[in-house]
Amino acid sequence: MTATEPDEVTYLQESSDPAKLYPYDPPSWLKRLKNIPQFRLKLIQPFTPIYKWNLPGVPDGFEVSIKRDDMTGITLSGNKARKLEFLLGDAIHKKCDAVITIGDVQSNHCRTTAVAARQVGLEPHLLIRSPYENPDQIQSEGNVFIDMLVGASLYLIPLNSFHDDLRMKKLADFLHKSRNKKAYCVQAGGSNAIGLYGYIDAWSELMQQGVIDRFDDIAVAVGSAGTATGLAVANYLTGSHLRIHAYVIRLDKAHVVEHVKETLKEIGLDGEVTVEELIDVVEFSVGLGYAKSTPEELEFITNVSMKTGVILDPTYTSKAALGLVKHLTSNPQAFKGNRILFVHTGGIFGCVNASLKSVLGEAAINRMQGWMSIDTEPVVLES
Repeated sequence: MTATEPDEVTYLQESSDPAKLYPYDPPSWLKRLKNIPQFRLKLIQPFTPIYKWNLPGVPDGFEVSIKRDDMTGITLSGNKARKLEFLLGDAIHKKCDAVITIGDVQSNHCRTTAVAARQVGLEPHLLIRSPYENPDQIQSEGNVFIDMLVGASLYLIPLNSFHDDLRMKKLADFLHKSRNKKAYCVQAGGSNAIGLYGYIDAWSELMQQGVIDRFDDIAVAVGSAGTATGLAVANYLTGSHLRIHAYVIRLDKAHVVEHVKETLKEIGLDGEVTVEELIDVVEFSVGLGYAKSTPEELEFITNVSMKTGVILDPTYTSKAALGLVKHLTSNPQAFKGNRILFVHTGGIFGCVNASLKSVLGEAAINRMQGWMSIDTEPVVLES
């Protein structure tokens, strides 16, 4: 494909071409970092709202608000879209034709990458970690349905694959050899030095929304660690007083800490600040494991949805929000103050699948009733 050359139009102005490259002019406080991207795309709706959130279970004395980054778009909703503005911008700048990434069956990152790739004219190829080798055993629902709807190519690989980079390179080599396609490889979650700038840059948005003065702590789910690291690095570079709490929903604390260390080295901050100084990595949100929910977690999703109208997904945000509630209750001293901002990182399609009834719980299912005759009185349930 032919990349659209950047011009003087700014990122915040509308563009009729989603593949348009915008030169990235970083704020002065981050210009000393290494590996700063040269370009970005405009994929998201920026300045997602922040408002008070009456999160059930929060102990007295704390006030929680929510940053609705699930509203960065519709099929592009969530934190991954911010990262992809820089990652796919880099791909287009390098004149790639295809993008390859990796994730689990119901990966938000894979779905967002597939949709964004199609929007900007790149061919999406997704390596899907799966317990099954037979595609017929994979249900076409949730994120997978969107992957298929946009025509992504899906490759089922072992669930515990330890050769992600090698496998992506092998596919990239084959695409070049067989179809003369130049592929751009994106790490799981988009969490590398370039994707990191999605949330380093988002900090400027948060500053304009008054977050530094309005809050004491920020809470966010952490899987591949790119979002939490981006927020923490920007918090550090701007001299902000906020404390970043990252709730681990995959693997363990040691894995997250190691990834953050590697990222700090890539951007030139290793030796200057430690992971412990940047982020409070909280480990007790994993539960049964990645994308596996306990009855307590499923009931929490239902309760939060019914009480606040905010829909949490079972893989990331519900585990992190429940972890936040438990953390506030069990260890309130871990927080710098009582004004907490929770970053909602998306994942709505994780709720739209055949297990929806189990996610909803009996309380929600029992709210449906028949009322065919107008001559009878309906049973009105309490909210």
